[in-house]
Amino acid sequence: MIFDPVLADIVITEVFPDPLFDESLNEWVELYNNGTEAVDVSGWMIGDSSGMDYILGGLYNGEGTIIPADGYAIITDDSTRVYNNFNVSSSAVRLYVDDASIGNGLKNDGETLYLTDNTNLVWNVTYPAAEKGRSLAIVNGSWRIAEPSLGYDNEGYVDYTDNSTYCDWQIELILNKTLYEMDEFDFKVRATNLGKEKTNITGRAYIKDFFGNLIKEYNPWTNSSATSVRTSSLYTPNLLKGKAYSVNATLYTSCNESDTTNNNAMKLFAINSPSQSSDSYLNLATIYDLGSDHKAKFGQTIRVKAEIYKGDTTKDSIALWIANDKERISKETKTNVYSTFTNYTLTLPIQIMPNCDLDLDDGKYQLYMEGLDKVVQQEIEVADLTSSMCEEIVVEKKTGSGEFVYKIIETAGSVKVGQQYMTKVELENNGESGFPVEIWSYVYRGSKGYSGDKEENKKAFYLEGESSVVVELPNIVVEADPGDYKFKVVINKDGQKTNKEIVRDLKVIGSRTAEVTEILSQPDLESDGPSLFIEPVVKSYYIVHRQPTTVYESSDVKAENLIPNLLIISLGLCTVFLILRKE
Repeated sequence: MIFDPVLADIVITEVFPDPLFDESLNEWVELYNNGTEAVDVSGWMIGDSSGMDYILGGLYNGEGTIIPADGYAIITDDSTRVYNNFNVSSSAVRLYVDDASIGNGLKNDGETLYLTDNTNLVWNVTYPAAEKGRSLAIVNGSWRIAEPSLGYDNEGYVDYTDNSTYCDWQIELILNKTLYEMDEFDFKVRATNLGKEKTNITGRAYIKDFFGNLIKEYNPWTNSSATSVRTSSLYTPNLLKGKAYSVNATLYTSCNESDTTNNNAMKLFAINSPSQSSDSYLNLATIYDLGSDHKAKFGQTIRVKAEIYKGDTTKDSIALWIANDKERISKETKTNVYSTFTNYTLTLPIQIMPNCDLDLDDGKYQLYMEGLDKVVQQEIEVADLTSSMCEEIVVEKKTGSGEFVYKIIETAGSVKVGQQYMTKVELENNGESGFPVEIWSYVYRGSKGYSGDKEENKKAFYLEGESSVVVELPNIVVEADPGDYKFKVVINKDGQKTNKEIVRDLKVIGSRTAEVTEILSQPDLESDGPSLFIEPVVKSYYIVHRQPTTVYESSDVKAENLIPNLLIISLGLCTVFLILRKE
């Protein structure tokens, strides 16, 4: 008996403990509702003897945690790649655990899984050792090796025969020579069936430099059906000249191969160049932060990996922007490279205009990099609107008291962990009467804040009638994983119970934790260390952070602040007068 007979409608029917790559990101468990009514698994837990995790829903375009009668659900970790790498039934409910793995990670050599509702054990099942890249499915009460069938009946995917002697695939790299001139290197990857069995294949290819550092990576196939031969598209990477490289390829199959020695291939090659070339070189290597559709959004800040070689030129300025034949659609990012005969690898951000007035068309634009008497460009597609980046102006009207207007006039679209950034908010009182104002800001995701106490930077002052003020609010993200967050400005006017709020999208970049620092000068771009990052702002290419001074003082407050100074001056004059009179 492979499982205990527990009274339950929700059962575990398939597990995938041993993926071909990225172990925890591709593990999953399939649930099945064999009852006649829908079951809500919210608050249920799944795990092994080492740990249990709560089951959640709704993260990956799912409807929630309700599994319909005769329906399937898939449980993954909270950073899964399962839906990118597998064929998942569109009707399967998408569940996840709020953890980096299910339980303590699904063991490849078998273990017991437990499923509990809010109070009781619902189901427990022990699965055997798994084969790499194959799932374990329960059919007629027994575990069988199977092709992954996420959200489908297991019967049609079970492997009832042993065809290992007929399964033999090899991978090869197609290069026409080993020494290339600049811009002529290209290659393909080919998988060939030397046996008789049709299977699913996954191919990975890598380019590394002479020291083993990863330069480029490619995914020719991911769990793709193959019968005889599969050849990848032509890859044409831009590589630095004067260097030696290796290109490597690895093949994974879902069949049971008896000989895997031909599943790896490697070839050496070099890009020809004279040493210390006098000619400079620019290359747009990689564009980061694009969506799954490989498009950028208006209002988004993207990052570009630039490879630069400076020859004997005296020029040192590099500029980066996005435009079409009519106009620029981004701010210009600038940097400098000073040392001649030197290679640089820089990661530079570009802030795309928000397109709040919808004047710009969706479509193809050109990313330009200019400097050192060179200009290079690469096509990029920009579409959709990041509405939260548009200037948000809120007007509160009251009969007889004029208008109260508040808006963000300057803030960052992306920030680095540990570095302070400023947000400027303009408040305008168009009424005759003044009132007290409190204002603060913070970074958050969900219910958790990431910039200290939510009211840590609160400022309070009196806003007189028919006046305006610009308030500077400093924030620092001290500890956070890189990713998308929210930034909120909160305004309380005249002690009202309901606060005014402005919310923007914010991208956090860099390491999870960082020493809190202030950037008081331009970064040193001559460093031989890792890639540099320069953060753009609305009116400058580099951020200069300093502690803000008093934001606003009414005439009454100014008068009160002058009283101590006047008393000191008066006392000094009296002292001098008495001394002179005594003499």
